[in-house]
Amino acid sequence: MVGDNGYREYANDMVAQADLVFYVGCKAGSVTTVRWTLPDPRRAPKVIHLDIDPQLIGNNYPTEVGLVGDARLILADLVAVLKAHSPGRGWRQPARSRSTGPRGGSGPQRVWGPTSCR
Repeated sequence: MVGDNGYREYANDMVAQADLVFYVGCKAGSVTTVRWTLPDPRRAPKVIHLDIDPQLIGNNYPTEVGLVGDARLILADLVAVLKAHSPGRGWRQPARSRSTGPRGGSGPQRVWGPTSCR
């Protein structure tokens, strides 16, 4: 969980280092973004925002891509597209070897491994 209410420090660290943030079913309000400082708006990471309420897309944070709809359905569609365009398993090991980050494995790219399509 990110933000300043029940957060995990490692999660906030990953968001702070990210060059892309994907908000799913989240209005990106003051609690989630620690009063709009996470991620740092001056560093301007790209934001993808998915929510069922179109009024929330980009309402609180600048958004590169807005997706409106049921999160479960849209995420299932995204997984299907990724599987269809996957370069195969050969890329995973080299990517894993580069995903240790500057602090021994806490880089934002570490998130992708456990959530990747198989």
